[in-house]
Amino acid sequence: MLPEREYFFQISENQLHPTKYNVDDWFDLILKKTGLDKEFSTKPTVHGMRHLFAVKSMKKCLEQGENFGNWIKYLSKYMGHESTEETMHYLHMVEALIPEYQEKISSITEGIEVAYEEF
Repeated sequence: MLPEREYFFQISENQLHPTKYNVDDWFDLILKKTGLDKEFSTKPTVHGMRHLFAVKSMKKCLEQGENFGNWIKYLSKYMGHESTEETMHYLHMVEALIPEYQEKISSITEGIEVAYEEF
């Protein structure tokens, strides 16, 4: 429809890319159409799904003994982050949510400067 577009999900000729509000509206619509909006006590959000994806991906990396240095770079690009530091915030979440991974996380992040931002 828009062969000269810059963004893959360009909304229209005037709107180049979806906004947070477009994505949230579409997500809510999908939840309603699938009936999943009634499946949760607390409504899931797109942002929450991103967090869940990142945490589960890191957990899988740790369990499989993958090369974390390579893996975090790939995940960072995949999630659209400009730097691995943005993605490393999720590592703190894994450590907090799954305490048995603290030792593994310490060993793979040794020598990597990680600053966690508390919210």
